[in-house]
Amino acid sequence: MSVQEGTLLHTPTKEAIEQTNLSDYMNWLTKQHGLSFANYHELHNWSVTEHEAFWESLWHYFEVNPGATYQHVMDSSEGFMHTTWFQGATVNYTEYIFRNMNPEHVAVKAYGEKRHKEEIVWGELYARVSAVANGLKALGVERGDRVVSYMPNIPEAMVAMLATASIGAIWSSCSPDFGARTVVDRFIQIEPKVIFAVDGYQYNGKKYDRIDVVKEIKTSIPSLEHVIVVPVFQDALPAEFNLWSTFLSNYRDGSPIPYESVGFDDPLWILYSSGTTGPPKAIVQGHGGIILEHMKSMVLHKDLKSEDVMFWYTSTGWMMWNMVVSGLMMNGTVVLYDGSPAYPDANVTFKLIEEAGITSYGTSAPFIMACRANGMQPKDIADLSTLKAFSSTGATLPPEGSQWVYEAVNDKVWLNSVSGGTDICSAIVGGIRLNRSMLERFKDAYLVWMPMRGMKKGIHSWMRLVS
Repeated sequence: MSVQEGTLLHTPTKEAIEQTNLSDYMNWLTKQHGLSFANYHELHNWSVTEHEAFWESLWHYFEVNPGATYQHVMDSSEGFMHTTWFQGATVNYTEYIFRNMNPEHVAVKAYGEKRHKEEIVWGELYARVSAVANGLKALGVERGDRVVSYMPNIPEAMVAMLATASIGAIWSSCSPDFGARTVVDRFIQIEPKVIFAVDGYQYNGKKYDRIDVVKEIKTSIPSLEHVIVVPVFQDALPAEFNLWSTFLSNYRDGSPIPYESVGFDDPLWILYSSGTTGPPKAIVQGHGGIILEHMKSMVLHKDLKSEDVMFWYTSTGWMMWNMVVSGLMMNGTVVLYDGSPAYPDANVTFKLIEEAGITSYGTSAPFIMACRANGMQPKDIADLSTLKAFSSTGATLPPEGSQWVYEAVNDKVWLNSVSGGTDICSAIVGGIRLNRSMLERFKDAYLVWMPMRGMKKGIHSWMRLVS
């Protein structure tokens, strides 16, 4: 049965609207600043006309660093391209993630084709990040140094990234399905000091050895001093490689994470353009901008709370992996999956919804359409009752795809289409939990100004987001 654009799919109840994070934020604005908005569109208009007031409100609402002081929210006195944000304030991405952790609550649930299920509580995650952070410092890694990864979507990659950020070093990653030349083209530009890698990975039931690729990467990048390998297939590794488990145990002594306070605009990580028009271009994003932007996106637009369990199918070579890591900012749980979404069949990630208790599920529009074309009915093979939100990105989701989600997955779920970009590592178009979901080419959009600063040249990416 075909369906037409304009068909009503989902209407939130009054109670559901009142319980959203966005409603709480609007009530907070009223109590703290005397600002009253009749609906989302009025709030949206304020956010794009009163830039300083909007971003300063997020700084306080999300309690980025309550004790910090700053000279100004934004200063464009030297021109648009040299604008500074929250000058004088210090932040740290990793410190912010662990700020309100419950040591006994599950932080990460990891699954994959090759590895058994692993659950990591917040206290254990903290201990691993502390060990790797202190290990990196022992290797001579300092604030501003680059640390890179050639690992799949596994807990070790997340731990290494959080450890890198905690000491003020700069993170960058490539997925292990990338060949040596593709990786070198990216990493050689940023002169990394340390690389975390795997000896191989499994995808779609097939094993891929990567030891020779890791060796080629090491010899091709002169700045690389240390290689730390997570063994997936091999017990014995070349002598020049450091073993992850040994590295972890050597520095796991119960000491706290050695946080390095950095400026709001200081670089956090480096992503890359696709490279379709020449060599891949490095895209630098900062600690403060990512904290504010990802909290805005995750809390106000995805409506994530501390009790939620978030999953998005991704690889470490896509910006959505960085977003998944930021899913920890709400002190809830994130789910990682390393493998093909179609192995042993295309129901594998839907079965994860039941097994992991996923409440927020993310995938691509092409995957949804492929499931529909194959006549899949995930609700018949798994209990999907925990699911509250279903997100789609990567392409426009046709009306038929939206219809399939409601008919074959969950007829009460909140479906939202998201469109974003590597240049801001976030969404440009996203869902609004306050409004009805209809079959439209574009869902309710939000319009913001996003503060970002590029490394070295001080370039800011101010993205006027169009609804």
